[in-house]
Amino acid sequence: MKIHNEQDVSAPTFGTTMAIAPESTASARKPLGVCVQNLSLSICASSCLERSKSRSRSSQGRILNNLSFAFEAGGLHAIMGSSGSGKSTLLNAIAGRSNKTLQTGHVLVNGQIITPRQLRSTISVVPQDEICSLPFLTVRETLHAAALLRLSPELTRSQKLARADEILHSLALQACADTIIGGSRARGISGGERRRVSIALQVLTNSPVLLLDEPTSGLDGATAAEILQCLASLAQAGRTVIMVIHQPRWKFLKLFKSILMLSQNGRQAFSGSANDLLARLSDGKELPPFINPADLALDILAENQELPAGKIDEQDNEFKDFMCSRQTSCASISDTVSLTAAHRTIKFCNALPVLLWRTMLNYRRSPSIVVERVMQITGLGILLSVFFTPIGTDYWSIQSRLGLFCQASALYFVGMLDAVAIYPAERRLFRQELSDGASSSEVFLAQYTIVGVIIQVTGSLLYSALLLITGLPRTAEFFFATAYTTLAVVSCGESIGLIFLSFINHDGLAIAIMAALLCLSMALCGTLSISLPSWINALNHINPAKWQVQISASISMRDEAFGCAAEATGMESCTTLPGQDVLDLYGLNRPLATSCGILLGLVIGYRIVAYMVVKWRIRQ
Repeated sequence: MKIHNEQDVSAPTFGTTMAIAPESTASARKPLGVCVQNLSLSICASSCLERSKSRSRSSQGRILNNLSFAFEAGGLHAIMGSSGSGKSTLLNAIAGRSNKTLQTGHVLVNGQIITPRQLRSTISVVPQDEICSLPFLTVRETLHAAALLRLSPELTRSQKLARADEILHSLALQACADTIIGGSRARGISGGERRRVSIALQVLTNSPVLLLDEPTSGLDGATAAEILQCLASLAQAGRTVIMVIHQPRWKFLKLFKSILMLSQNGRQAFSGSANDLLARLSDGKELPPFINPADLALDILAENQELPAGKIDEQDNEFKDFMCSRQTSCASISDTVSLTAAHRTIKFCNALPVLLWRTMLNYRRSPSIVVERVMQITGLGILLSVFFTPIGTDYWSIQSRLGLFCQASALYFVGMLDAVAIYPAERRLFRQELSDGASSSEVFLAQYTIVGVIIQVTGSLLYSALLLITGLPRTAEFFFATAYTTLAVVSCGESIGLIFLSFINHDGLAIAIMAALLCLSMALCGTLSISLPSWINALNHINPAKWQVQISASISMRDEAFGCAAEATGMESCTTLPGQDVLDLYGLNRPLATSCGILLGLVIGYRIVAYMVVKWRIRQ
C-alpha cells in the first residue's frame, strides 16, 4: 500500500530544508572494539543469590560459561552455535541488556570496562522480532519520526530529517519509501525491506557498535544475501557490526572478520577467522566437496551435546588453546577513546508532539481501529437502549432505572478491553524506543492517555445520546453528566488494564483477574445490596461504578414522583413515591458535586497508579 500526495504529513511542520546533518557518514564516530573477559551468566532464580554467597560454581542454571574473546573495531563479526547455546543471551550481555541474570566477568569497549548503562547508550541493537513500528506509517515517515525522537537536540529539525533521508538512500529503501510498513490489517513492505528498516532505525544515531539478533532468519537466500551485503557495507564504513547468524553460506562466511562459535551450555568452542575455522575443521586434510564448513561445524557441536560432560570439557579446552593462539588481546584492539552516548534521553516537550503526530496519522489511515474503539462504548449504549426502552415513571420503573445504572457499570470492562486490544502492541514499541533512549514512561503514558481520551469522548457522547432514547430525563444536565461518568469509568477501566497488563506477564491471567474485578464492581455498584459490611463499604469508595450510579440516579430520580403504587403494594389506597425517598432508601443521596469530584479523583488516582506500575516494571 503506497501513500500518494501526502507530503504534508511526512513530518509535523518540520521545515523542508534538507541540509546534511552533522552526524552523516562523513563524520562517523571512531570505530570501537568489543572484548569480553571471563564472562559467565546464570539465571537469577530464587536460589541464585544464595549460590552466589556460597561461592558455588555449579553450572546448574548457567547460560554462558567463562567466555573470553575479542571483536576488532570496524569489522563484521558473527556469533554462531546450536539452538540453546546462549547466542542471543550473549548479545544482550554485550549490549548491557541482561535482565534477571547473575553476571560475572567484564565487557570492555576499546579496552575500557564500562557500566551497563554506558553500554546501552553506546551500542545499538536490532532485535530478532519483527520491526517495532506503527503499521500504517510509511517507511519515510517511520524514519522521520525516529530521527526526531533519537537524534541530538542540538540538530535542527531539517537536519534530523535530512539524516533520515540519507539513511533511507544508503540502505536502498527508496523504492519502498512511500509504502506503509504493514501488519495484520494491511499488506506493506516485504520481509527483507522490514529488516532493512529495522537496521535503519538503529543506524540513525550513528552508534559505533551495531548488534543484530538473527537478521537473516526467515528470509530466502537472495534476500539474506542482500542483508549481509548491507551489513558488510556498514562495517566497511567504520562500524563494528556483531550479529547472530544460523548456517550462512561459505561465500558469506568469508565476509566476517571473526567468528565466535558456542557449544551447548554456553561454552566457547571457537574464536577466529573463517580461514581459521576451515583449518580447524580440516585438521590438515581436505574437506569433502559440497560441504559448507559452517554446517559441518554446527553438526560437530550438535554431536558433542550427546557426549559425557568430561569429554565436552576436554574438547572445550582444546578449542580454547587453539583460540588463544590467534585471539587479539583486549588491550590491543584500538586506542582508548572517550565514549560518547549514541542514545540520549529525549525531553518530554520534544517527544510528546512527535508521538501524538505519529499515532494520529496511524489512526487516520486506519479508521476501522477508531470505529472499533468507539463502538465498544456505543455498542453497550445500544444494548441498554434496546432492553430498557421505554422507562416510565411508575413504581416498576424504579427497579428498571436502578438496573440500567447498575448494568452501565460494564463500561468498566469496556475500558479494560480497550487496554487489552491496544496496549500490548504499543507497549512493545514503547519498550524498544525506551531502550534506545527515544521515549520515557511519562511521554508514553501522556500520549496514550491523550489519544485515548479523544476517542473515548466521542464514544461517551454517543452513548449518552443513546440513553436518552430510553425515556430518562432529556436535559443538558443529564446528557453531559452521563457523558462525564461514562468517560470516567472507561478511563478507570483502562487504567486497571494498564496496571495488570504491566504487572502480570501473562495476558490471559491478567484478563481473568480483570474479569473478576468487573463482577465485584457490579456487585458493589450500590443497587444490588442496600446494606454492606462497614469495611466493604469503606473499600467500595474506590469503586468508580458506585459513583457512576450515584450521579446518574441522583439526576434522573430526584425530581421524579413515581406513580401509583397500589398494585405493587396490594393496598387499596394509591400512593405516590417521591424520587428523593428512593435515593434515601438506597443511599444514593450524596451531593452531586461531591460525587463528581470523587469520581474525578479516582480517574486521576487510577492513572497515577498505572504510571507507577509501568515505571516499576521498566526498572525490573
